[in-house]
Amino acid sequence: MVKKGQKKSILSSALITVFIVIMLIISGPAQAVSVKIADLDSSYTSGSSISFKIKIDIEDLDQYVPITNISLDLTGPSGVNKKSTFYLNGTPIPGGDSNISISPDDKNPSGKYGYGYGYGFDDVLDQGTDFGYGYGYGYGYSYGYGVKPKLEYDYDVTIDTTSLPVGSYSMVASLNTGRTEKPAFSSETETFDIVASGGGTSESIPVSIEIKPETINPKSNGEITVTIFNNDSAGFDVGNLNISTVRFGPNGAAPFWNNTPADKKLMLKFYTNDTGIQCGDTQATLTGKTYSEQDIVGTGSFRTRECSIDVPLSTDESGITNTTVTRESPSGNMTITIPAGTRALKSDGTPLSNITVTSLADLPSKAREKLSSRDRSIGELVELEPSGSTFVPPIRIRFNYTEPLPSGVSESSLQIRTYNETTDTWETLPIVERNTEENYIIANVSHFSTFALIGTVPEESSSGSGGSSGSTGGSGGSTGGGGVISSEPFDNIARVETVDRDLLADRAVKYTYSTLGLYEIDVTGGENENAISIRVEELKGTSTLVNESAPGNVYKNFNIWAGTKKIKDARLRYKIENTWLESNGLAGSDMKILRWSENRWQTLDIAEIKNDGTYTFVEADTPGFSSFVLTGLKGGLLPALTPIATQQPEETSTTSGTATITQTPTSEAPPVNLAIVMLVIVLIAIVAVVYIKRKEIFKK
Repeated sequence: MVKKGQKKSILSSALITVFIVIMLIISGPAQAVSVKIADLDSSYTSGSSISFKIKIDIEDLDQYVPITNISLDLTGPSGVNKKSTFYLNGTPIPGGDSNISISPDDKNPSGKYGYGYGYGFDDVLDQGTDFGYGYGYGYGYSYGYGVKPKLEYDYDVTIDTTSLPVGSYSMVASLNTGRTEKPAFSSETETFDIVASGGGTSESIPVSIEIKPETINPKSNGEITVTIFNNDSAGFDVGNLNISTVRFGPNGAAPFWNNTPADKKLMLKFYTNDTGIQCGDTQATLTGKTYSEQDIVGTGSFRTRECSIDVPLSTDESGITNTTVTRESPSGNMTITIPAGTRALKSDGTPLSNITVTSLADLPSKAREKLSSRDRSIGELVELEPSGSTFVPPIRIRFNYTEPLPSGVSESSLQIRTYNETTDTWETLPIVERNTEENYIIANVSHFSTFALIGTVPEESSSGSGGSSGSTGGSGGSTGGGGVISSEPFDNIARVETVDRDLLADRAVKYTYSTLGLYEIDVTGGENENAISIRVEELKGTSTLVNESAPGNVYKNFNIWAGTKKIKDARLRYKIENTWLESNGLAGSDMKILRWSENRWQTLDIAEIKNDGTYTFVEADTPGFSSFVLTGLKGGLLPALTPIATQQPEETSTTSGTATITQTPTSEAPPVNLAIVMLVIVLIAIVAVVYIKRKEIFKK
């Protein structure tokens, strides 16, 4: 039988135990936990194995330190981003990289890792480490008077570099607790280099490279230009590079073209599909050897477009996010931030666990048609999915933009809009911050859809220089022709943009395009017309609407379609990448715009406007729209078109809905037969002779 005093003693002990357990739970994971990466060298040869240690010290032993697993995050060139997670016995958790492995040191504390570490040994659960006198209170909480200063865990880590590209890497090791209060204890970031076989960092010459275009579409059949620059301090001259050894990108693509080294730089071209660059990649590495077997290595940066990235979202059963998520779009001009504590739900009300961010090449046609004639799309177009997902409170998206903006668009007019598929309208989002110095706008978003940064030109400038945008125009006014459609097969169109404007009789109206090389068209109408669409198509190859390829070194093939037959003339303005001109040994004065007319290519009068260092800007007048090509012709001329002032405009029109689409070639007068002319003259002479003879007869 338990005596009364004993009962009080047991009750007091129980209360003390409960109090200690509650205090330990409230206190959360220990702060005195150290995670280090040790014995890591500064560089390794490609194909070799990397060996180092992860050391974990738990110094605050009177705290409950749950240990769920250990993870290693590895990032590097060409978009390398690997995360491998392991149980404490070294067993990999599915989903990690098979080239990374760890094994625990034999001296690691035994028992069930992660529970019961304190000043004593947990006799109830039989786990932890006995390092002094103490008494355990179960569920992994211990209390005692031991003297051991800390617990130590050592792991040997091995990374196989066979599949890793050459370049610089960073690495972080983490002890994961599984607790929201303190999810992980992480090491300092450690770095190392992987160099090409046959040379360490000291033997490989670092070189600077430039990758163009700055935004790459990994899904395209396009080309990537990489420029290598001299490293004078290391004695590297691009003229000594053995081009047959050069490789670029994750797949080690070989160049298919190179120029003659000049001005301490060398340009090479690679097929995009050969490089292995994927959506979301931000860097790629180029390697090679000189003729004296000296290794070189260089890494350049870029963005990717027309890509989707999946972003995991950690939510509880009610959809509340556990951590803050911030992610850029693949093209890098939009950033989405979902703070911790946000309720994120799918359209069916279930928790949202993953989002998809897509950088679009162009707006869906239905959405673009709903923009007004004064609206201008400024660069980034983004689709966030799953469509219809909701967020409470609203999350934030940030759009970056570059200057100069399209003609007539001011920074104060920029808005972030979302397309509402239910109402088939564009909605303007509330602006949280507008920064005109750093060129970005931040807005609140409560649901997912398609988003765009839109600028608007003022009313007085939407109809061209000095004009006003009247809805009826003059006596010759008429309603517009709506949108346009194309006769070009879809699979030959690389990109397309359609702009609607109100045309004025005998006055130029400016059409501005934000995603194309053809950035402006000044169009003069034959009479006032409302909402006239002009569609520009950049093509993958020669238009299927012509029967012969254009001469010269072709830069771009493109079509122009109009939603009216009443265009008098137009002026085209095109920007050409200077890197393309340099790589092909051409100047702006060598470029020609050819138009397909009268069943042949004919040249337009072209003039160079300016050169801003990145682009050469040119313009040319055209009497009509059809298929065009921008090509380099050194001294080569083609038959010129009849001057605009003496030629009737060619009627080219394409519409959807009420208007009619026609493309009528200019008629050519048939040649006059000389024999017919002579016969007519002889007949006239005979008639005259007969007439004269008859008069003489009647006089007699």
